[in-house]
Amino acid sequence: MDQQLSQLVEDLTTSGEPQLDPKKMKALKNICRCSDEHINRVYHLLMSQLSQDHAEIRLSAFQIVDQLFARSHLFRMRLISNFQEFLELTVETNHDQPLPPPADVAQKLKKAAIKSVQEWHEKYGEAYKKLSLGYFFLKQNKKVDFQDVHARTLAERKRDEERQKRLDNIYKEKAQKAEKEMEEASPEIQSVLTELESCFQLLVPDPLDFAMHEADTTGWRRSPSARVASQRAAFLDHDPQPCCSKDLLPASSSLRVMGDEDPAMFLRSHGLGSYKYTLSLEVPSDVKLSENEDNAAIINNLSDSFKLVTNKYLPLVQYWIQLFTRAGISDDRLRQAIDLKNRLETALEKTKKMNIDFKERKNQVSQTGYF
Repeated sequence: MDQQLSQLVEDLTTSGEPQLDPKKMKALKNICRCSDEHINRVYHLLMSQLSQDHAEIRLSAFQIVDQLFARSHLFRMRLISNFQEFLELTVETNHDQPLPPPADVAQKLKKAAIKSVQEWHEKYGEAYKKLSLGYFFLKQNKKVDFQDVHARTLAERKRDEERQKRLDNIYKEKAQKAEKEMEEASPEIQSVLTELESCFQLLVPDPLDFAMHEADTTGWRRSPSARVASQRAAFLDHDPQPCCSKDLLPASSSLRVMGDEDPAMFLRSHGLGSYKYTLSLEVPSDVKLSENEDNAAIINNLSDSFKLVTNKYLPLVQYWIQLFTRAGISDDRLRQAIDLKNRLETALEKTKKMNIDFKERKNQVSQTGYF
């Protein structure tokens, strides 16, 4: 009979199934009903399986314990007499003895054990003093929240806090390293940005650089009446000069004649229907650069700087931002990294708008013998 009990416990706890086999479990219960000796025997077998270094074996053994606990007073007495060890093997009350893997099965075992302990206390707590003591030990000393779905014990919370503390220290060290890297690499990044901006100015000059001098454009910003007056003066300056002084009208008379003239009549006399004209210039937004002998060196520099930004500096700056964020840094270091990122992205966008196919260009230059 002992051999049969051992085989049933072995089969039930090593099947790897999430639920116990009903037929084998029924056979186990029938043997336990025969004598107290069998109950004692199965208790020792189950405690042995609960000590195995595998969460699935422990979970199956606990499921057997849960069923026998509800059916046998002797089994309850035996288990409660060694309740502390049982809690260490199922609820993980000892920080130095964590539950074995797999982790998901271990978490399932812990939840099931805590739920059962609460149910046992509610049903049998008054009759079994050590059961009540074990319940309050979990609640008060180990800080087990029986209402918590995750049922995190004090040991588990302590491990989580220690793990988080280690991660915080790691991120802090990485952030310090990133700060030093940013300090050393910022001049290089600034140099590349300056190089890109110089290439932009040489390849696509700013139209404002070719604007007319302020003094030359002042007249066009004056009021319509002022423009008419200036036009009158211009016409006067270009009228044919009389050959004799006697043909000249007095200055006051000339000014009076021109001043009395109707502005509308003046415009019509010079072929102008109105002074309200608007000049619109359409500047195409798309730029298509063609490489030639004059800009080949500039495009080559632009290509090199573009690759540096794309493959090196922008990923590096993004990595710094990620480290600063994880380390909880939100001061000037993070703002400086974000500013560098924005400037690099702006430079890349301006380069892309020039529609230069760097890969195609490289192939073309290689064929001409430059590389």
